[in-house]
Amino acid sequence: MKNKFIAALGATLFSQLLIIGSATAARSYVDFTDIWYDQATSGWGINIVQSGNSFDYIFATLFIYDPATGEPTWVTGELKLDNDSKDDVFTGPLYRHTSKPTGTPFDPVKPLNSENIGTLTFTATAPDQASISYSVGGMKVERKIVRQTLTGNTIIGTYYGSALFTYDSCTNPVHQQMRVTVEKNSGTTTFILTTLPDETVVCNLKGTLQSGGRTAKIDNAQYICQDKTTGKIIWDIKANVSNIIATTQGIEGEWITTKKVDGIGCKETGRFSAILY
Repeated sequence: MKNKFIAALGATLFSQLLIIGSATAARSYVDFTDIWYDQATSGWGINIVQSGNSFDYIFATLFIYDPATGEPTWVTGELKLDNDSKDDVFTGPLYRHTSKPTGTPFDPVKPLNSENIGTLTFTATAPDQASISYSVGGMKVERKIVRQTLTGNTIIGTYYGSALFTYDSCTNPVHQQMRVTVEKNSGTTTFILTTLPDETVVCNLKGTLQSGGRTAKIDNAQYICQDKTTGKIIWDIKANVSNIIATTQGIEGEWITTKKVDGIGCKETGRFSAILY
C-alpha cells in the first residue's frame, strides 16, 4: 500500500496536460549558463550561454592564450546537444577570431575574420561539474571545469509553486502545489516543502548550502517528511539537493534520495519551481 505521503501528493494534481508535458520534457533539466573555470589553471576560463527551444544549444567564449605567442586569444564555440548520448554532451565547431586593433577605424566590409580551428566538446558530469576538450594550433586540450562563484547565493524567503515527484518508475509522476520556505540558522539551510492547499504533509531538506557559480547544492541533506494530521514521521532519510538557482522572481532546484524510500521500495527524485512571495 502506498504511504500517506503519496496519497497527499496526489490529492491536488495539476491537469493531465501538464502531466503529459512532463513525460516529453528534454533529458536535461540543468541550465549550464555560467562562468566556468579550471581550478588548477589560473587565468583560463569559459563563458557558457545555453538557449534553444529544448535548451539544446550552447554558445561558448573561451579565455585562452595562443600556443605560439602566449597572447590572449578570442575563441568561440557553437555547440549542439548530442541526442544520441545518454549524458549531457554538447559538440560543435570552434572558431578563432581576429580583427583590427581597438581604436582603429571600423571596416564594415570586413569587420572580423573567423577561422574554424577544430571542434569543442562540453560534457556535463553534474549540474556544477563538467569536462571540455578542444584543439588549438594542433594541440589537444582537455580540462575538468566547475562553475565559478562570484557572489554567494541568497535564497532565504517564502515561495509558492509546484513540485514533480517521480519514484524510479515504480509509480507515475505526481505534480503537487507546494509552499517552499527557505530558512538559515547557524550555517544550516533548510528547505521546507508544504503540500497545498491542505498542508497535510511537511518535508524538510536540511544541510550545509554550497555555492557553485549561479547554482547551489546540499550534499547528504537530512530529508524528513511528516504527516501533520497524525504527527507520524513518514520517512527520515538522506537526499542530495542540487541545481538550486535563485532568480529575481523565484527559485528552483531538484533532489534525489540516497537510498530507497520507506514504504515504496525505490528512490525518489523531486524537482520544484516556485515564485517569491
